[in-house]
Amino acid sequence: MDFSFTEEQRIFADSFRKFLAREVEPLVEEAEATQTFPRHLIKRFGEMGYL
Repeated sequence: MDFSFTEEQRIFADSFRKFLAREVEPLVEEAEATQTFPRHLIKRFGEMGYL
């Protein structure tokens, strides 16, 4: 049995990683300090096809 990721899965993971670095990572410190979740990200996750 081959448990390797497909090319499509690798592309998806890379795309998601870049999205997180660009749009989520810069907000983490403030979100943790205020114990809030940046709700606008939910819409962005949907726009990017991650929901």
